[in-house]
Amino acid sequence: MPAAMDANLEMVNFALSCIFVVEMVMKMFGLGLRLYARDRFNLFDAFIVTMGLLETIASPPSFMSKNQPKKGAVSALRSFRLFRVFKLARDWKSLRELLEMIARAVASITNFAVLLFLFIYIYALIGVQFFGNTMRFDADGYPTPFTLEGFWDGTVPRNNFDTLLWAVVTVFQVITGENWNEIMYDTIRGNGKFACIYFITLVVLGDFVLMNLFLALLLDNFGADDEEQIKEKQEETKKLAAKMSVMKSSGKGKSLKSLRSLRGLRTFRPLRMISRRPGLKLVVNALFEAIPEVLNVLFVCMLFFLIFSIVAVNYLKGTFNACSGDVFDALSDAQVDFLVSPTKWATLNDFQRSWFANTSCAGFSNDTISMTSQYVCGCWGADWEPVVPQNFNNVGMAMLTFFEISTTEGWASVMVAAIDSSDIGMQPIRDNNMNWALFFVAFMMVGSFFVVNLFVGVIIDNFNRMKAALGGDFMLTPEQKKWIEVQKAASRVGPVRIMKPPQHPLRRFLFYAVKAKRFEWFIMICIIVNTFLMAGQYFGESTMQAYVINIVNEFFAAVFTVEAVIKLTAFSWEYFEDQWNQFDFFVVLGTLLSVIVEMFTGASVRSLAMLVRVFRVTRILRLVKASKSIRQILLTLYIALPGLSNITSILFLMLFIYSTMGVQLFAKIALNDNIDSHANFRNFGKAFLLLLRSATGEAWDACMHDLASSTPGCVDDPPYNPMMCGFNDFDGCIPLNGCGSPIAFAFFCSFTLLVTYVMLNLTIAVILEGFSLSHEDEEPLFDQDLLEEFQVKWADIDPKATGFVKVDMILQLVNTLKPPLGRYGMPFSMSYFFKFMRQLEVPLYEGEHIHFRDVLLAMTREMVKGLTGDVGTITQMPADQDSAGLMSKRRIDFFAHQYFGACRIQRQVAQWLQIKRRLEKKYMEEYKNKIKKPSGRPKKQRDARVFTIG
Repeated sequence: MPAAMDANLEMVNFALSCIFVVEMVMKMFGLGLRLYARDRFNLFDAFIVTMGLLETIASPPSFMSKNQPKKGAVSALRSFRLFRVFKLARDWKSLRELLEMIARAVASITNFAVLLFLFIYIYALIGVQFFGNTMRFDADGYPTPFTLEGFWDGTVPRNNFDTLLWAVVTVFQVITGENWNEIMYDTIRGNGKFACIYFITLVVLGDFVLMNLFLALLLDNFGADDEEQIKEKQEETKKLAAKMSVMKSSGKGKSLKSLRSLRGLRTFRPLRMISRRPGLKLVVNALFEAIPEVLNVLFVCMLFFLIFSIVAVNYLKGTFNACSGDVFDALSDAQVDFLVSPTKWATLNDFQRSWFANTSCAGFSNDTISMTSQYVCGCWGADWEPVVPQNFNNVGMAMLTFFEISTTEGWASVMVAAIDSSDIGMQPIRDNNMNWALFFVAFMMVGSFFVVNLFVGVIIDNFNRMKAALGGDFMLTPEQKKWIEVQKAASRVGPVRIMKPPQHPLRRFLFYAVKAKRFEWFIMICIIVNTFLMAGQYFGESTMQAYVINIVNEFFAAVFTVEAVIKLTAFSWEYFEDQWNQFDFFVVLGTLLSVIVEMFTGASVRSLAMLVRVFRVTRILRLVKASKSIRQILLTLYIALPGLSNITSILFLMLFIYSTMGVQLFAKIALNDNIDSHANFRNFGKAFLLLLRSATGEAWDACMHDLASSTPGCVDDPPYNPMMCGFNDFDGCIPLNGCGSPIAFAFFCSFTLLVTYVMLNLTIAVILEGFSLSHEDEEPLFDQDLLEEFQVKWADIDPKATGFVKVDMILQLVNTLKPPLGRYGMPFSMSYFFKFMRQLEVPLYEGEHIHFRDVLLAMTREMVKGLTGDVGTITQMPADQDSAGLMSKRRIDFFAHQYFGACRIQRQVAQWLQIKRRLEKKYMEEYKNKIKKPSGRPKKQRDARVFTIG
């Protein structure tokens, strides 16, 4: 930086400091100390102003003092003034809510930080105990035993367990996932293969458990709102629901007009397909609604990055370069030592001066020349080059560097460069300042684990609000929400078909044999043993071992073939109605075909057949019905799949657009270390694969820097040349030598922000939503076993699984179902049955039939009503669940209880008529008898009365 600009900036800083001091003093006198201290922002301002005064006193500006002290830690305190920007939160409502959430999160994460520190400390101590001073290797990469003379001269990897500090840094790096496999293999080289146990447990417990626990604590603070905030969010959700209803009624979606204005950019044309799929439109609308919240998080992230950048620029600017190249590699140890600590010409001896005899600096004797490593490196003709692509030469590059390492990609290399850094223009020295390790660990904790994970929380919180607005469930009571979930679970099951035992004695015997649990367990054991046997094969195994494994594999192939033949014999064509049986038959058929092909052609395809056979191990999932946790995980996957399909479609569109843009922007750039023949933008396919890799965070920063840098002799936008590689690829083609473009920085940073931080986090939101739905309550309203029991009992009255049965069969169903769905084992009367049917309101179909789904939903509704007392008016089957066309077969406004009521009336009328006929018959017989035997005077009037009874 020019000295004049530096002096002007110091004057501006001093003037602003004076203004802040005057503001603080005026507030103190105007409000009084008590009122002034009530406002937390006033206390924050006072702290910042005090830090600024201390910095000014310790390091006064150049126009106030000629004797400038060396700028130290106090100089970095200027960065605290940036926190004054948070005063915007007074009037910036969404930013204020985000800062309040951050404040709550800091309080809750404090305990987690202690746990994480203890975890890292324990693993670091274990690493020092087992692996300390064991990772020293000779020139060929073999470990050097401690007994050898050259033990202490061996090469030690940068990540090691020789000291407690390096052990802590190494453990933390493994937790972040940065090149942890390289550290593991270095440790295995020095300690044996069992060292992998240490790293596997460290990754599982540290990365998979602790880091996800950190994310869970952070997400929990998004839901920890007080009543006032909850009411505000409900109002916002209602407004959002109204807005989304307008979007849904607008036909083609007004929210995409901003995208239609970009039709001039051909790469954005694929976005037009979004309007054709409602699921994709929902995701896009969710992204648009999340933009304000994401901008708030981005603002906070950039502020934290800026603070760390100012500190880093103060200390690390111009220190990330080193002497390198072939000339440097040929230097002697004495020359390298002199390069690290050069001295003036007058202090050199004759031998040292001879090093400069044949150089451009021969015979220099001007003591005013600043002897730096960079100057000596240039004198000897070596290259003074950056150690890493990143640097802290200015705030812009520093913020870019911190953005890169916040993705946990390449942060260890930047940390090592900072640890080795010396002064400006000086050669780096290994482990020169280990304090920088703590600085970068602190940044990863704050800038990566905490601040960047705010993206996850904001997107998930907005996703939940969007879901509530579109689904309308924010207006439902908790009981009604539970009833909706019960309906969804009940709608996913259907009638099952029960295979009847065949009449033939042999088939009947085989039928009951394969239905037995022992047979199923025997096949499962064979599958597991066969899988482990195939997993036990390895390169270099003996001929005898390979022969035995082959024989055993053939035995298991025969077992599985016999199983298929037995089931085909027992079940006949009904064997193929089970999807597992279809898969088993496909595996057996593939095995037999491989044997036949090998027998007649000699070509071995056993590897493919064995690979297919391995997938049979998934049949174990059929035996985990008793494990509720595994069932819930599978249910989570099932629930999340529809939502993930929409997210995947949008992600594919983003990759498609960026791939097309990348081909247009970077197709002609020369190949180098990271942009090579396999990963480049010379065609769409390779560009798509490169961006798919970058979406996972793998070496995306290295590709960005390679595309932004230019090789010597490059050409801007090379014209078409059929002899150049890329235009026509053939042996001996001329390498394409296009120059790099700084557009690569904007390209990859925007890609990382949109795809890695937004789209992939939206994927996490969908998965968490599915997980929350599968774990809706610790005590669910009903067990999944109730649905399975209903399927089994329904199969007894509907063995062909048509879904329809005569309405009279429901009495048998109610009697055989256990409570709370049925009345099995409980007192039961016909009066209760009629009352129960009135409550169910099961609709009737043509031919006096009832349907499986109607009965199940009615019974679950009554069960939920009995448990919660309220299911509201949500009792109708959703329109999208009428897949069987049931509504067209229903008898209008006619239900099962009405049928039974009519039947009861018919029986009563029939009984009355029967009694009437019996009485009439009785009186008629009496009348005839009286006519045959007349007695005394006639009783015409009485006989008339008797005859007219009824």
